[in-house]
Amino acid sequence: MSDWTPDKIATALWLDASDAATVTLSSSSVTTWADKSGNGIDVAQGTSGNRPTLVAADQNALDVISFDGSNDLLFASSVEL
Repeated sequence: MSDWTPDKIATALWLDASDAATVTLSSSSVTTWADKSGNGIDVAQGTSGNRPTLVAADQNALDVISFDGSNDLLFASSVEL
């Protein structure tokens, strides 16, 4: 029996902070987070002060993306669902 993952269902967007290959950083700030669903709905933030941060091994030893609750945002350039 294999572990369940979102690729076993039809997902519109799949963001996985624990997959380092999908997160592009500038220092510890997230510039781009790639969609793993196959739909190409990557999210990004061009303004350095509005980027969330990557926190390594934070939740069950997995990386997480931390938003400050104030101005951290990631945007998809185009979405067709």
